[in-house]
Amino acid sequence: MSIQFDQNTAKKLEVLYQSRDAKKRRKAVLDALQLQAGEQVLDIGAGLGHLTLEMAQQIGMTGKILGVDLNEPMLELARQRCQEFPWIEFKMGDALNIPVKEDSFDVAVSVQVYEYIKDIPQVLNEMYRILKPGGRGIIVATDWKSILWHSNVPDRMKRVLSVWEEHCAHSDLPRFLSKYLKQAGLKIKSQSPIVQFNSFLNPDAYSYSMINFIRPFAEGKQGLTKEDLEAWADELDDLEKKGEYFFCLNQFLFEVEK
Repeated sequence: MSIQFDQNTAKKLEVLYQSRDAKKRRKAVLDALQLQAGEQVLDIGAGLGHLTLEMAQQIGMTGKILGVDLNEPMLELARQRCQEFPWIEFKMGDALNIPVKEDSFDVAVSVQVYEYIKDIPQVLNEMYRILKPGGRGIIVATDWKSILWHSNVPDRMKRVLSVWEEHCAHSDLPRFLSKYLKQAGLKIKSQSPIVQFNSFLNPDAYSYSMINFIRPFAEGKQGLTKEDLEAWADELDDLEKKGEYFFCLNQFLFEVEK
């Protein structure tokens, strides 16, 4: 079972994407891309349009960005965010069958999207198809099995994290992504980690928003009750107050070329 991306989810994502940690990740993506004025860019799974907007500022009005996503309400929020940039367009679109011609983009970007899609070979074939010869792509994927999250009730934390792994199709996608990239014909230029490390708990922390996603998702699964999850969240607040809060999660950036 995956997360339902509704209006409430969009509000939670807005908090996450405005955080220091999310901004750090966007900077890592932009640094790897080295976008040039006039380039044609495809943002696969554009969501609320935060990265789309920053990429548009780099390519300028001589370029073009198309953001595709399956969630129309989120795309409408992205259109509002990017309304002053006429060289940005948003469309409903499935990463498995992107509504664009082959060999039509200089750059394709997909950040924390592919782990939610079952058919990894097909989404990578689509990235290959839409890129121009010599075009480049950036994929960021999360290894949800890599979470280190301190708790004085380890059995409860283990259950919570076990349930959370169910929220996407591939909780450990980075571990086998290289194989599928090569099979799709994409050359791997570099691979690097993006470490989400928090020794504090506030809206700038990646894990702060995760708590708000995990609680409703985990309730009723593996015997976890609402009360269990409230106690779990309260303990994390208490650890932060004591100076004992610790969270670490590994995400991975893959730079590829057609």
